[in-house]
Amino acid sequence: MPETPQTPSRICRFPRTCRTTTTRRRSSPGSSGVVIHLELLQSEAVQDLPISYRDFVVLATLRKEPASHALAVSQIARYTLRPMGSISQGLDRLERAGYVSRSASPEDRRKVIVALTPEGTRFADRALAAYDATHHRVFGRLDDDDLQRIDTAVTDLLAALDADYLDAHITADGPKPADTKERTP
Repeated sequence: MPETPQTPSRICRFPRTCRTTTTRRRSSPGSSGVVIHLELLQSEAVQDLPISYRDFVVLATLRKEPASHALAVSQIARYTLRPMGSISQGLDRLERAGYVSRSASPEDRRKVIVALTPEGTRFADRALAAYDATHHRVFGRLDDDDLQRIDTAVTDLLAALDADYLDAHITADGPKPADTKERTP
């Protein structure tokens, strides 16, 4: 199979910090800059909170669940695309902070259910408000047509990312062995 021709592209849009790299033609020249900006915005959204962005994602995931705001640990890992070991470490931090509680599932005692505490629900609301304020500040600069085009493109990108993740990490029988190593007992 012939190799895809390579073309120079810019990593970012700030002249003093830009450097030219070689990327595959099918990649988007602006995608690296978008990733960098998104990481900065994610950090900014939680900078005044006593949690990391990764822990915020867990709290936000639980907060979006119906009234009990609870999920099995395996569901949290699946929804946030993180290995079980990483989820367990984050849940330890959130539990120590009083934001979540863990209990055995009444249907299957082998499953651990994580729920927001009342304090965790209040904190998640505050964290989501900070995140939304950052989000609105940026997206408020775009008109409705721009937002629709971005939404369509991001939806397509997420479908491709999800398919790639599933191909790389999931089999019909569950996680591939490399993912299983990261699980904690």
